[in-house]
Amino acid sequence: MLVQISIRNLAIVDSLDLEFGPGITALTGETGAGKSILVDALGLAAGGRASSAAVRPGCERAEVTAVFEVGGVPEVFRLLEELELEDAEGQCVLRRIVGADGRSRAFVNGTPVSAGTLRRLGDRLVDIHGQHSHHALLRRDEQRRLLDEYARHGELVGDVAASHRRWLDLQRRMDAELDAGEDPAARLDYLRFQWNELEALDLSTEALTRINEEHARLSHVEELLQSSGEAMAALDDDDSNCARQSLAQALRAVRRIGDIDGSLAGVRQLLEQAAIEIDEASAQIRDYRDRLDADPAKLEQLERMLSSIHDLSRKHRVKADELPKLASRLREEIDALQSRDERLAALEADRDRALAQYRTSAESLSRSRSDAAGRLAREVSENLSRLGMEGARFEVRVEKDESRPPASHGTDGIEFVVAANRGLPLQPVARTASGGELSRISLAIQVVDSSATGIPTVVFDEVDVGVGGRHADVVGKMLRKLSETRQTLCITHQPQVASRAHHHARIMKSSTADTTTTAVQYLLGEQRVEEVARMLGGAEPTRKTVDHARELIERA
Repeated sequence: MLVQISIRNLAIVDSLDLEFGPGITALTGETGAGKSILVDALGLAAGGRASSAAVRPGCERAEVTAVFEVGGVPEVFRLLEELELEDAEGQCVLRRIVGADGRSRAFVNGTPVSAGTLRRLGDRLVDIHGQHSHHALLRRDEQRRLLDEYARHGELVGDVAASHRRWLDLQRRMDAELDAGEDPAARLDYLRFQWNELEALDLSTEALTRINEEHARLSHVEELLQSSGEAMAALDDDDSNCARQSLAQALRAVRRIGDIDGSLAGVRQLLEQAAIEIDEASAQIRDYRDRLDADPAKLEQLERMLSSIHDLSRKHRVKADELPKLASRLREEIDALQSRDERLAALEADRDRALAQYRTSAESLSRSRSDAAGRLAREVSENLSRLGMEGARFEVRVEKDESRPPASHGTDGIEFVVAANRGLPLQPVARTASGGELSRISLAIQVVDSSATGIPTVVFDEVDVGVGGRHADVVGKMLRKLSETRQTLCITHQPQVASRAHHHARIMKSSTADTTTTAVQYLLGEQRVEEVARMLGGAEPTRKTVDHARELIERA
């Protein structure tokens, strides 16, 4: 349950700290005092939408901290463990900071988290019913949400949504294959033509290198023959100035020295090795020269190949050495198009399996909705009777239509119908209920819904608007009954509701020329009697009004 909330610089609240206990806590005060800001603050701490408009004018940021005890809430405790956010003292501290620039930060037990994680926890900790909930009740998607929440369909709804996402993804992939911009057959012919042009050249990175090298050699054969001849002459010629003759002369001289002085033995070895290497170099140059051949036909062939390569390079707007990669990409696309039919067949089979899984999950959800609809209708009808709508009938219609395309929420259309008075036909809530009746229907549903869920803290923000007199006393009894299993916070202007509370806090607003602030006063004893009397009879209640207020509190 919620044990404390601290608010700093939020709207008209400068600094406010509230502590809460089990049972009902009534929050009362004059209109505009800031009671609903407490609800906004709690919603913000629980992961609600953040806005710079929430920051108190002139402040850099607003901050809200909500402390919950979660030892008795296994679902929340397990989620904290899963997220590695558990607290040794069994608490869950939600903290939200909103800057004047609209940016927000979220923390759970002191650890930074995303707004989504904060919302996952907040949704399991507190259930907030706003004063305009009866307007949302007119929407059929909201009616479906209320039924699923009442029946605790979280897992079933999640299964249906997951199978729907799988089906939708496969359907979109099939549509993308079928809706390709070009005719697949024409595209395949075009790609084959391009690939055949490249394949005819038998190109690879190594082949391109070899062609360029061979072309360079044949186009410069005369120069190569002349240079290799010069190299051979310099190494090994009859001329006494060639390298071989000079080295032989030096080696003979060193050998003579060696006959007398052995200190040049190392030099002799170097010269002998050099003589061997010169012979080897000379032999390789001779072999290279013998293989040089001016082959005009071969040169012409290579020039035609290079011309074709450069033409394709310009055509495809890539460098010549990138043509092998282009050929590889074309081959991959050709293979993909050739296997398109097989791929479509596989996608279709996967899609049909996903659709079958979706239908199975949706059918399970639909059966459970039908079972829950009857229970919800009975409980809401009972509450409507207690709220003064005797003879009213409330039903939940679950209309399954598998002919419609799959939807993430299942195949059911959910509609709340009501007959506000005995003898009238059932009609959709949106068409039959008056404003006051709609408020009571909304309250009846919310009380039932809150009783069914496992959320430990329930907040009602003036949901008793439009309900007065003895019916307001019934609302108080309903909330009192709810508080036996759920901590209940109730912002109310109804003295019959406030008198049923276990705890009572009054929200007060004070203003100066420069600023407006909100404060809280916990009420006990006669202070509480005075506040309920004020709610009954205005700012200056009579003795009779005070006695009535005391009677309401005592009989609670």
